[in-house]
Amino acid sequence: EFLIAMNEEALVDYLKKSQPGVINFVACGELGDRALEDYECAKYIEGILQSREVDFTAVKDTVLVSSPGAKRLKDKGQGKDLEICLKLDYSQIVPYVKLQDGGVVLRAK
Repeated sequence: EFLIAMNEEALVDYLKKSQPGVINFVACGELGDRALEDYECAKYIEGILQSREVDFTAVKDTVLVSSPGAKRLKDKGQGKDLEICLKLDYSQIVPYVKLQDGGVVLRAK
């Protein structure tokens, strides 16, 4: 199963209920740049799953200051998209990718 993290609470609830043996976080990137925002998101979700207190404001600040992806969005005039991406629990939908009929389909859990 390939889930897409876009909301902490719904994703953590789903993972706790489904109790997968192993959880792999896959950080994407572009043109050789490391996807710092994906890495920070994974660390944040890992901390919550391990019942550690995690400061989302620190995660958000790190992404805004240091992420090549965030810089690209700002440079393209898509700062509003960045604001939405950095809202905690923006949605309660847990999107996942499914292979179907030789293609990739995005579904909601």
